Amino acid sequence: MFKPVPMKKIRAIIYEKYIDDTIRTIGELGVVHLINIRDKLEEFEGKITPVEPGERYYKILSLLSRVERLIDDLQIKRKPTAKKTTVPRTPSDNFLDDIEKEVKQIESESTRINKEIEALKEKEDEPGVKKQINSLRKQLDEIAEKNATKLLTFEEVLKIEKEVEETKTFMGKTEKTYILEGWVPVEKVDEVTETILKVSGRSSIVEVVESDEHEEKEKPPTLLKNPKALESYETLTKSFGIPSYGEIDPTILMSITFPIFFGLMFGDIGHGLLLLIVSILGFIGKRKNVDLGEIGNYIIKGSTLLLFCSIFSIFFGILYGEFFGFSIYHEAWYAHGIGPPLSFLRNILVYIFILFDFDEGVIRLTNEELCEKLGLEYIPGPPHGPIWFSPFHEPWMLFILSIIIGAIHLSLGIFLDVVNKVRHGEYLEGILGPGMWLWFYIGLIRIVFTKNIVFTEWFKDAPISQPAKFVTSPVFLMLILPLILMFIGRVVTEGPIEGGMSVLESLIESISNTISYARILALNMAHEGFSKTFITLGGVSPEHGLAITITPVFIMSFLVGTIFVMVMEGLLSFIHTLRLHWVEWFLKFYEGEGIEFQPFKIERYYTITK
Repeated sequence: MFKPVPMKKIRAIIYEKYIDDTIRTIGELGVVHLINIRDKLEEFEGKITPVEPGERYYKILSLLSRVERLIDDLQIKRKPTAKKTTVPRTPSDNFLDDIEKEVKQIESESTRINKEIEALKEKEDEPGVKKQINSLRKQLDEIAEKNATKLLTFEEVLKIEKEVEETKTFMGKTEKTYILEGWVPVEKVDEVTETILKVSGRSSIVEVVESDEHEEKEKPPTLLKNPKALESYETLTKSFGIPSYGEIDPTILMSITFPIFFGLMFGDIGHGLLLLIVSILGFIGKRKNVDLGEIGNYIIKGSTLLLFCSIFSIFFGILYGEFFGFSIYHEAWYAHGIGPPLSFLRNILVYIFILFDFDEGVIRLTNEELCEKLGLEYIPGPPHGPIWFSPFHEPWMLFILSIIIGAIHLSLGIFLDVVNKVRHGEYLEGILGPGMWLWFYIGLIRIVFTKNIVFTEWFKDAPISQPAKFVTSPVFLMLILPLILMFIGRVVTEGPIEGGMSVLESLIESISNTISYARILALNMAHEGFSKTFITLGGVSPEHGLAITITPVFIMSFLVGTIFVMVMEGLLSFIHTLRLHWVEWFLKFYEGEGIEFQPFKIERYYTITK
């Protein structure tokens, strides 16, 4: 799941007598990504020639165009049917001639009726003309109904034959044989090999060609293998770029962090429930193949992703104590119901901050003492406050948490870059590049948090005037030493100018990318701020729970505010969550320059072969 499906390259030499059947069989298997041999003829030293489209191809192309035009003119709907038409597996030229005769007859009938309709339209105001036009249109409908199955069958047969002829142009040819190359998933190699041999009467030669996946010349295509539930996340990964073969697929990791970030930004029980309803409706629409237009289809296709996001929105809404912008700290079901058993979650903040603040005694601090230590206003948990904390009243808590989350997320991204480079055999570049950067970044985060972001504190225990003490200090070991090694490594691998600029870029990114995670706080504040503003405009205080007086003004303001927050803030939260993954995280380790695995596939909806 963390890397693409392993591939093997096969090469088959097929006697020309069996080439059409072989291509159809490979298409029915749907597991071979064909390689265009035209692009690598020099490897065969002039022993093969490219295959050019023949007369049969252009005949099929012309006939297919006429059939498609008839289907459109007669307004025949393309929808699969349970009853399929039996057709020859290898349509002969005589079979194509028969198709052409029937198409010509249908064209003649429909053309004659259409001409009559056009002629009558010129005198449409005369008595009885509209009735004649309607009668002729009814005849067209009868022609469509009578020939729908036939035309859809013709279209499918001709499309398949067109694909067969086009596939030949991917191959090379000798006087009597065709040479086919393609990438196949390792687990399917034996099946493909046996199938080709069987179809060709064991007269073909099929071999597995060993290739170096790290070669720049010809990389295997990428086939991702993720659980069906993560299809939406995989789409986001592919939208940035297809993973290179052998590169880590970040889909699984993103499926964990994406809804968490979104939930932190969009944390509200009520809004999360609305999003949950939308995602469930989208999921139902997806299963029933509902078409809601371009925008609606985005929701349908991303329903699984929205489902996870809505769950985390509800979860963090519970922790924040927010319900449609109302603070529900004083509600009995919250303060005395779900609050007390979940109050242990409030201590998570203490444990999170322990990871970054290394002063002795922090582990014994309560939330109140921690807030005092950090200079923050303390709001108690249930029954007088939220289960976790209120970002609207304690923004610095979410700010610090956002930076910590960013540090962890970016560290993971840099580590994945080390893994990618090591797996590709780039050991020196991996260790002295992202390896040293990770060392430096972790040291920077630790020292910043330990010294409370006061630069002068860093060198307090490590004066430069005392070299022996300085080189053993945390500042030297965790910042300066990895920086020096990273500079040396990048100068060696990239050159003095590019290497120096690369180090400088890493230093800037270490700070700017980390600060960028503060957008989690910004989006949350905007979300809660707008929610509470619209409630206040309705003449109600959002801080006093749900015991309110309902007025027409409040209803109008609440509805407008809810729609605005769901559409605008929901979209913004999604976009910024995506940005944190694509820009801040992906760019640390992900190239996305692969070629997607696109197997040659023949699918039949209207026909079966005999």
